[in-house]
Order: sequence, then C-alpha cells, then structure tokens
Amino acid sequence: MLTLRFTLGVSDEKLIRLEHFKALIAARGWQVKDLPVEMGWGRYSFWNDLIEGNKSFGEKLARRIEAKLELHRYQLDEAPDKMPEGYVRLDAHERAMIESYRAISKEARQLDFELDQFGERRSEAYQALLVRIEELRTKLLMAKEPAPSPSAPSGVKPKQRPARAR
Repeated sequence: MLTLRFTLGVSDEKLIRLEHFKALIAARGWQVKDLPVEMGWGRYSFWNDLIEGNKSFGEKLARRIEAKLELHRYQLDEAPDKMPEGYVRLDAHERAMIESYRAISKEARQLDFELDQFGERRSEAYQALLVRIEELRTKLLMAKEPAPSPSAPSGVKPKQRPARAR
C-alpha cells in the first residue's frame, strides 16, 4: 500500500524512511554525532544532511542501513502504524485518480480564467456598442433633415415622389 504526503518535492517513501530512521536512532538513544561510529561509515555532515532532509534518502541507502542495523528488508519503507497528520493511505489506483484529478483541475482553472477574460472583453465590447448606438440615436434625433435611406449611397438624399392626382 502506498502512502501520500501532501508535501512538494520529496517522495512519500523518502519521508517514511526518514521518519522511521529518526525514530530508530531516538529509540537507541543515539544522536547525529554518534552515527558515523555506530554505523561504521560516513561523516557527521553526511548523517546531519540526511536527518535534516537535505540529502536524498534513496532505496540503496535504506537497504544499507537496514542491513547494518539488522532490520528486516524494507522495514524503513513500511507505512507507520500511526500515521502522522497530513498522511493518507492510498493504493495505486487512488493515487492515479488523484494525479488525474490534479491535472484536470489545473486545466479547468486555466479554462475558467480564459472564460473570465473572454467574458470581460465581451462585456466591454457590448458596453462600447451600446454607447455608440446611443450617440448615433441622439445625433439622428437632433438632425433637422430626414436621415438618408439605408440603401442610398452616403450623402444622397432620397428621391421625392410627385403627388398623385385624385
């Protein structure tokens, strides 16, 4: 079973290994300065960087520590019995669903943003159009001469029909 921690940049397995390792050295009463001697390899700076999370806690290192401390294989990788706050146990299917949701959610947020931008531009265009129509309406109502017919060329007055005799 996989475990997901909502932390950026560090894999779940590395966080679990680190927490297990910290618990193990605390249970044995060791401090970081004791690790080079107790483990038989590495310098203080190596172990300090590992404990502080500045050094990668990969699988190869985890297996080497398990062998040295006579732990069973993958013991550092096991999800803890009591999960610290922020952990949620997920299987592979659930993890894939969350990753898919995050991708869709990101795309949806981008689409929402683009639609908002389009809506604002559309609203501004409608407002400008309404202002222009009102300006033209006022101008036409104020004109003393009748407006030319829409089919007549600009500036040409409409023809007047002679009155018919009755």
